[in-house]
Formats: sequence, structure tokens, C-alpha cells
Amino acid sequence: MEDVSHLTVTQPIPPTTPTPTTTYPTTPSHCGNVECLNEGVCVMDTGAPVCRCAVGDDWWYYGNSCQYKGTQQEKTTLALASSLGVLGAMLVITVVSVVCVRKKYKKKEGDDLVMSNVQAR
Repeated sequence: MEDVSHLTVTQPIPPTTPTPTTTYPTTPSHCGNVECLNEGVCVMDTGAPVCRCAVGDDWWYYGNSCQYKGTQQEKTTLALASSLGVLGAMLVITVVSVVCVRKKYKKKEGDDLVMSNVQAR
């Protein structure tokens, strides 16, 4: 069995006096003229002020000033509408192709047909 009595020894308490910190000159915030709506936060990104917009579980804000709201339902509706649009376009192209191919083959069948007057003999 291993001796664990050394684990109960009290550790020294760290000092409570604050350590001096060095202050550096702060750069002025250029976000003063940028207004972020809907709880957006202005941050500096590569030297330019931009808004970081609020996000929830199934919603989010977007736009230069967080002025637009998007939801999961809108995203799903957009995806469904896009998919149905593509499916509809494919269906139209398929139907037009089938009609054109059928006309082409019907025309060829008529060209090879030789008609003769059986009664004239």
C-alpha cells in the first residue's frame, strides 16, 4: 500500500497584494461612428471597424450593422425552394429532350417508307 500522508500537507497561501502591471498606451477606438444594431458589437478587424452580430440557437443577425435577422426556418425554406427549382428545371429539360428525340425518330421512320399502289397492277 502506498503512503499518501504527504497529500494532506497544507500548501502555502499565495500573497494577496496585487502585482504591479505595466500600462501601455491604448489605441483610440475607431468604432465611435459605427452603429451596430440588435446587440451587435463593434470590433476592429484588419484595421477597419466591423460589427459582430448576435447569434442564437436557431436565429442570427447579419449585415453591415446587424440589421437583418435570419432564422433556421428561413434557411430551410430557401434550401427547399432551391432544390425544387432545380428539380423542376431538370424535369422540363428532360421532357423537352424526350419530345425532340421522339420527333426526330418519327421523321426518320417516315423517310424510309416506300409507298406503292397495290391496286394498279
